[in-house]
Amino acid sequence: MPRRSLEQAAQGRSVRRRIELLQPGDLLFFTGEYGHYDPKYPQGIGHVAVYVGDKKAIHAKGVNGNGKVKVVPIIKLWRRPDLVTIRRIFSS
Repeated sequence: MPRRSLEQAAQGRSVRRRIELLQPGDLLFFTGEYGHYDPKYPQGIGHVAVYVGDKKAIHAKGVNGNGKVKVVPIIKLWRRPDLVTIRRIFSS
């Protein structure tokens, strides 16, 4: 898996944006505050969350959140307007 979120967003296969289709391990990519740009994602990718199942995801909030990893309800992230793509790296 590449280190940069922009490169990670090109891995695996796309998952349609329907919350009931999420599987544990799916990656949710957001523009974030410091998005990196390329032709495929001109809006940028700068933040990643991992769906862990049970309607929860984990992510590390940036500067204001001190980079601490948090478990959050998936709906909190799902409603963010800067959700760019969802990728499935591993299939069950």
